[in-house]
Amino acid sequence: IYTNQPITQKLLDLSSYNLGAWLEDKISGKFARKAGNAFIWGTGSPGGQPLGILRSERSTDPDGTRDFFTLQYKNTASPTAITTDELIEFVYMLRAPYRGNARWLMNTKTAGYIRKLRDGDDNLIWANSLADGQPDRLLGFPVELDEEMPDVGSGTTPIAFGDFQQGYIVVERPGVKVLLDPYTKKPWVLFYAYHRVGGQVQNGEAIKLLSMLPS
Repeated sequence: IYTNQPITQKLLDLSSYNLGAWLEDKISGKFARKAGNAFIWGTGSPGGQPLGILRSERSTDPDGTRDFFTLQYKNTASPTAITTDELIEFVYMLRAPYRGNARWLMNTKTAGYIRKLRDGDDNLIWANSLADGQPDRLLGFPVELDEEMPDVGSGTTPIAFGDFQQGYIVVERPGVKVLLDPYTKKPWVLFYAYHRVGGQVQNGEAIKLLSMLPS
């Protein structure tokens, strides 16, 4: 990931604020959002990006029968609705060795939909966090919110579930590198910043995908 941001030398000279530090902070935040998008949607080596979870190979074949780096997915019965029974079945697609550290991954809109679902005894299957800084829980497992995940809708994959530490590997050079160039484009000072990061599925048994039936 890289950017080449210009600022005039005059602005740097006259400002009482440390614009360089401010810009580096803004660049770091944008790079983090860009990397987060790539961990979900990245195209892999053809596009020079991490290979995102939702771009990885997938199959309905169970563990032990498909390629180790291929994720298993389950389709809902409806293109527009998810049921409590489907979520329960989805949890138990993940084998016991991975359930101890498992968590849900979905966006806020999907979470708003899921938290209204109830079980057969009319109890909500979503439980709000009991402590600050702790995630809410769905069927007993923590929920992580990521706005890069798609909404519930025909043909989308709005929910992932699993042990993401075992299932997905991120490799990176720590920190954002910044090079200042005051010469190439006078009177501009160019802030060239870059960050090296990659990622891909490393264990296709540790993560499951819940997809909506195409209409």
